[in-house]
Amino acid sequence: LLDKTQSSSKATLNELKVIDNQVRYREELLRNFDNQIRGAELKIEQKDQQIVQLAEKIAHLKVQYKKLLIYAYKHRSKQGKMMYIFSASTYFEALKRNKYLEKIAEIQQKQKLIILQHQGLISSEKKSLETEKERKLRVAEEKRKEKESILKDKVKQQQERYWRKKFEKQEEANAITEKAPQPAN
Repeated sequence: LLDKTQSSSKATLNELKVIDNQVRYREELLRNFDNQIRGAELKIEQKDQQIVQLAEKIAHLKVQYKKLLIYAYKHRSKQGKMMYIFSASTYFEALKRNKYLEKIAEIQQKQKLIILQHQGLISSEKKSLETEKERKLRVAEEKRKEKESILKDKVKQQQERYWRKKFEKQEEANAITEKAPQPAN
């Protein structure tokens, strides 16, 4: 009976060690989840800063583009361009003026393309940011579920300890009553 009690207590101790190891590994998993969440938060902050910088750059580019468009509007007539070119004193000066007007048109197109590219970057950064936030929420949910699981395991572990002690005391009480002399009836 004593051997049986010892073997059952060893078995329950082994089960407790297994549960302790599971709890320890889950707590380590939670720490990893925390690290992932912190990493996601840092990425989100960096992307927020990038979005702010791109928005400022777009605002600046729009101001420049607006000035170019206003200038082009004020000097828009074909006759005005031709008058500007033909009012040159030499042929080479006329060529330079023509190149200058072509450059202005090219700069306007480039500014427009740059603004569109930056707007595309901002929208892609926002999408990336939303994806990162969703990932962070999923990791946080996994963390919450793992915490619940750990708490359940700890409660189970405490219950097993309680029942094991109760069983051991019952076994000791049974062993004592078996060894005690029986009164003769």
